Amino acid sequence: MRILHRYILMELLRVFLLALAGFTSIFMMVGLVQEAVQQGLSPLQVLCLIPYIIPSSLPYTIPSTILLAVTIVYGRLAADNEIMAAKSAGINVLYLVAPAAMLGLFLSFTTLYLFNHVIPAANFQMKNAFAASVEEMVYAMLKRDHQIKSHSMPYEIVVRDVQGKALKKTVFRHRDANGNYDMTAYAEEASLDFDLASRVVNVHMSKATVRDRGFIAVAQDKIFTIPLPAVTQDAKRFRDMTLADVQSRKAELLREVDQAKQAAVCGIAMAVASGHLRDTRWESLPEALDQEQSIQRSLRRLDCESHMRCAIAFGCLAFVLLGCPVAILFQRGDYLSAFITCFLPIITLYYPLVMFGLNLSKEGIASPFVLMHVGNVMLLLLSIPPFRYVMRH
Repeated sequence: MRILHRYILMELLRVFLLALAGFTSIFMMVGLVQEAVQQGLSPLQVLCLIPYIIPSSLPYTIPSTILLAVTIVYGRLAADNEIMAAKSAGINVLYLVAPAAMLGLFLSFTTLYLFNHVIPAANFQMKNAFAASVEEMVYAMLKRDHQIKSHSMPYEIVVRDVQGKALKKTVFRHRDANGNYDMTAYAEEASLDFDLASRVVNVHMSKATVRDRGFIAVAQDKIFTIPLPAVTQDAKRFRDMTLADVQSRKAELLREVDQAKQAAVCGIAMAVASGHLRDTRWESLPEALDQEQSIQRSLRRLDCESHMRCAIAFGCLAFVLLGCPVAILFQRGDYLSAFITCFLPIITLYYPLVMFGLNLSKEGIASPFVLMHVGNVMLLLLSIPPFRYVMRH
């Protein structure tokens, strides 16, 4: 009996690893191309990003890959009448499905570990890699777009050409608070000096013509200091947090709620107790309420993030339990038909339910524990009829 388990498990692993390599490569190439286009990365920088993008793609490729593996392996076992031979020998179908279920459970915990530990660390390292190569990224952007312009920065640089580190025919502008240009400088040649420690870049313009608030200065060497955009955010995004970070952030937000309430109530109570009702800052109550609502939204998002990771991770097991009986039922058909039959409800029902539950949970309409796991429960219910049929016939 152990030989049969070992044989099925080895077949599953062989197909799974081959398919995972293919699916991850496709998923990774799409992500790399998108990142390269957005950041203006060089081919060498794109290659350096591969170790950081692979972990982020695995939670989305592993469930589909294990589904493909079980449909191929169990479809072939059924087509070769090995399932029928095992049942004739008194072996229950559930015993034959046990290796796939164990592999699905193992992959579920592996995916959860990736979500909670590996992916946040990989994203952090990728941001540091971006920060270290910010000079190359800026020059690549100037070569590609011939300008650096953003609504979030009051500065902009326009160049005619980039030759090495030299910027030819450079125009440097500054906008005031109203969005109007209050300073413009022009030079035949300029260069950039990056100070990553101070997070600034110095624009050196030789023999520049500067127009500043109506005054014009000609043939001056000017240096303009621009703050670098925050490539590495001080505040982590929810998806970049480890499980320990999520719990720490939740505790911090709860303390902020208590402190805001105490500050508002104590301030009003002291004013009332001292008899200075005119000095009472009643407007602090709506401010405290708005702050509490904002913190509560952040708390709900943290809860949603934790349950979404768990739901997607244990989707591996749900995919396996749906794919095994369907693959056996398609014993006379091809493996692709069984895979598509299983994948259609996943695309049309499972992932929409997860996204729908995520949005409702963020609004606080219902518990994220209930809404986020509806998709997995739905797949398990769909797997019951084919399992019953396979066990009977």
